[in-house]
Amino acid sequence: TDSAFLLGPWIESARRLGEGRSDCVSSILDKDNPSGDCQRFLEWNARTQITTWKPTSKESTAIPQGPVDYAAKHWFGLIRDYYARRAQLTLEQAVKDEAAGRPLNKTAMNHFRAQLAYAFTTSENKYPMSPIGKATAVSRVMYDKYAEWFVSCDGRKGDEDGSQNGPEPGVNVVAVEEGR
Repeated sequence: TDSAFLLGPWIESARRLGEGRSDCVSSILDKDNPSGDCQRFLEWNARTQITTWKPTSKESTAIPQGPVDYAAKHWFGLIRDYYARRAQLTLEQAVKDEAAGRPLNKTAMNHFRAQLAYAFTTSENKYPMSPIGKATAVSRVMYDKYAEWFVSCDGRKGDEDGSQNGPEPGVNVVAVEEGR
């Protein structure tokens, strides 16, 4: 609902920098970019910067040491296609190992994380360039969906005085904040 939280503009701005050029090469991307297409190369570079920081090859069994998640963002597309998938794979590994009565297999976890990093950074998925939906409407839906998580320890919803958090249904939050 806000352009500041979109992956699409980040990727497209990187691609624009490489328009009309074909002199960009990488030992990791060469198999996927034999022509040296700079748009492809700069998209890969932009995706790498916001995930692993250091490039991860297809054959990697772990993400290279360094500031992983250093430039992490809460952007639509990145969360869905990278962070949520990484969390899902970690949970699946943890459940599998727990069921087998063994500690978390960090070797397997490192391997699937490296494979996910390679897949995400070398993909060419397209993402929205402009916001979808209205922030107040989405906020209301999210508040209603997760209201049970806002229940306090004594079982009351809302603040200590028992008042409800969030706007009443149908309240135009923007208009209220602007004094309309």
